[in-house]
Amino acid sequence: MALHPSQDARHALVVKLGRALHFCGAPAHRLEDVLVAVSKKLKLDGRFFSFPTAFFASFGPGGSEGTHLEPIRRNEIDLARYCRLDRIFESVLSGNDPEEAAKEINSIENAAPEYGAPLVFLAFLLTAGAAARFFGGGMGEILLAAACGAALGLTHFLVRGHASSRRLLKPLGSAAVAFTAIALAPLGGSADIATLAGLVILVPGFSLTIAMTELATGHLVSGTAKAAYAGLDLLFLGFGVAIGRTVAEGMFGVGAEIEILSLPDWTETAALCVAGVSLGVLFLAPRRELLWVVVAVLLPYWTMRGGESLLGHDLALFAGAFVAGTSGNLYSRWRNRPSVVMRLPGMLVLVPGVLGFLSFNEIFAGDVVTGIQSFFQVGLTAAALVTGFLAANLLVPPRRIL
Repeated sequence: MALHPSQDARHALVVKLGRALHFCGAPAHRLEDVLVAVSKKLKLDGRFFSFPTAFFASFGPGGSEGTHLEPIRRNEIDLARYCRLDRIFESVLSGNDPEEAAKEINSIENAAPEYGAPLVFLAFLLTAGAAARFFGGGMGEILLAAACGAALGLTHFLVRGHASSRRLLKPLGSAAVAFTAIALAPLGGSADIATLAGLVILVPGFSLTIAMTELATGHLVSGTAKAAYAGLDLLFLGFGVAIGRTVAEGMFGVGAEIEILSLPDWTETAALCVAGVSLGVLFLAPRRELLWVVVAVLLPYWTMRGGESLLGHDLALFAGAFVAGTSGNLYSRWRNRPSVVMRLPGMLVLVPGVLGFLSFNEIFAGDVVTGIQSFFQVGLTAAALVTGFLAANLLVPPRRIL
């Protein structure tokens, strides 16, 4: 277009795009690469520095054209908005007017979520129920875990309205899950499996893996901060479970051991498909991409399970991450979408965060040695995942920055 936008308009677009991507959960290395590419296209000399609660943007030699600090009060994974922002990024690289692009970003920020509250609540319930099958549960555990997921969903909607109460989701949600599991366990089902399955949505497996990725790519400040924040989340989860379990056992007593009735093998695949759809809803994936989210869950999980007997657990995790990364890059090339739409669900089913929660749970229970050993296993798991993703980028280089 034969437009010559002002320098202020170009600065505003870069900062607005960075803020919007940060809000949607873009990792530091991808966020900075996007802003550098946009700056070059707009003939700006831009330098950027991102960390979890803000990012800096400096324009001109030594910041002579202006320096911006954008505080980020919260960021949430929103794959639908992420995809729309990716299209705006591509349109700017193709020559779209910066002022028009800025207006589109405003409309994205003000748009309603991809899914309504009833569907999101159902996704909490289904994700927890499906996770119980992954952890070896039978029908009793699946139903009990679904009830725990419902308790977590209710907590989510109760605290999400205000920034101060939103910070309490981890301890309050985990306490609600543990209380529900103990209270309803006499109806049938293992409270331990149901608790773990109910918390699978909250465990910071994605955050931990992104933190390791940022550290591996040289973004030390952001990676260290995210790793510390993931560790704090695990502490909150362990504390919440301890509180919820103590209160429930005081009210209802300690339940007897329950025999777990195994289910046919095909139910695991069915649970994976359900988890794919429900995770897609929870992370607000575009509706047309839900089928690919299911594929993203199936491929790495089958790879990991199939490789455990041949390669051992750690190498099987590497193989699963490699498949998730490769399929994500291929999907991005073919569908012209950000690879995170497939990478994120594939990463979550490899569950490094669950190991982290178990390690802190063992420490809270007084088994410090076992807890520390489990915590080191978390590091090995995260390293295997990150190595698999980096190796996938070598085999199938990502064509798109996002």
